[in-house]
Amino acid sequence: MNNTQLFDSFTNKYSLSKTLRFELIPQEKTKEHIEQKGLLTQDEKRAEDYQQVKKIIDRYHKQFIETALEGLQLKDLQKYQELYSNRDKSDAEKKEFEKLKDTLRKQIADRFSEAEGWKNLFAKELIKEDLLRFTDETNEVHLINEFKDFTTYFTGFHENRKNMYSSESIATSIAYRIVHENLPKFLDNLRIFEKVKEQKDFDFASLEKNLEAVLQGETIKKFFTLKNFNNCLTQHGIDKYNTVLGGIAEEGQKKIQGLNEWINLYRQQKQIAPKDLP
Repeated sequence: MNNTQLFDSFTNKYSLSKTLRFELIPQEKTKEHIEQKGLLTQDEKRAEDYQQVKKIIDRYHKQFIETALEGLQLKDLQKYQELYSNRDKSDAEKKEFEKLKDTLRKQIADRFSEAEGWKNLFAKELIKEDLLRFTDETNEVHLINEFKDFTTYFTGFHENRKNMYSSESIATSIAYRIVHENLPKFLDNLRIFEKVKEQKDFDFASLEKNLEAVLQGETIKKFFTLKNFNNCLTQHGIDKYNTVLGGIAEEGQKKIQGLNEWINLYRQQKQIAPKDLP
């Protein structure tokens, strides 16, 4: 799994929006009047400020998501694993699997709607109240206050962000990415890890010592359990998981190797073909 951005989950997602537009160009006295009133300059400044405030709102969304998902224990993960692992599902099992995905997405969406701050997340109060409590940076507070009487500027932006919290099967929702993308990858890695555990001479103790700053006393075998997926719902949890897999590479310092590199080294030392060990 590879991920660096909260909204992108374990895989990076980019959306492309191409729009057509035309520009109404004021002429003669109209143009002169607008320039004299400074309206063009004012609108340009507000457009620039709008982009900055959107960035603040996105930071707020990231914190909201992190807080809301912290501690969430998804139900029916065991059943999901059973159905996902069954490569020869009957029609009835396929329907059951789709229904289970719906149930899991709803659990996540419900968690958001029950979280503190949800009520104002797409309302004018987000600008007028919540963002002002969110930041204490003077420049940001000034920018937010510039829009206290222009909250409708963000109507379209709010509508776009609402999609992230949907329980529907849409690729831009957080629930979809957790259930349809992250969970299958997590289960695939569990299957691989079970094969690694079968290698009696695989040095788990040294690997854990190597990653002790990340594992913080947790064993690698406990880390790779189905229950631990609940700790991989937040960005913090995802970052920890990916670090255990990929290690730590800091500029100017020796690379701390993760599980993937240890598996590759083990293969090389034992001259094991990839088909015989993941």
